[in-house]
Amino acid sequence: MFVMAKLLVAGYSNSRGKAKSTGRPYNIARLHVLTKIREWSNDNGRGIGAGFETADDKAIPVNPEDTSLEAKLLELDYPAFYEVELSPNPEDPTKNIVTNIKSLPPKQPQAKA
Repeated sequence: MFVMAKLLVAGYSNSRGKAKSTGRPYNIARLHVLTKIREWSNDNGRGIGAGFETADDKAIPVNPEDTSLEAKLLELDYPAFYEVELSPNPEDPTKNIVTNIKSLPPKQPQAKA
C-alpha cells in the first residue's frame, strides 16, 4: 500500500562508505523536502522567518539499493514540485520510504474573464 504526496523537493543525496569508529558499511539515501520556515514564540524569545528550509529530520528515506529510482532522482531538476510515492519502510513500518517520483503536469494558463 502506498500514498501519493505533492511535495516541494529540494534534492536527493546518497552517502556511502564505512563508519570511521566501527568500520561498518553505511548507505543512506534521502529525498530532501522544502518546508516553510516556522515562526515561534515563548517566554524566552521569538523566532521569525520567511521562505523555506530543509532539515535532516524532514528528509524522507529512499531505498539505496533501488538503482533505477536513484538514476531517476539524479536526472530531475530541483527545486520543484513532484508527486512522490511513499510506502511503509520495510525496516520500520511506522515510517515511510520513497518508492517512486513523478513530474507534475505543467499548470495550464487560466483564461481571463
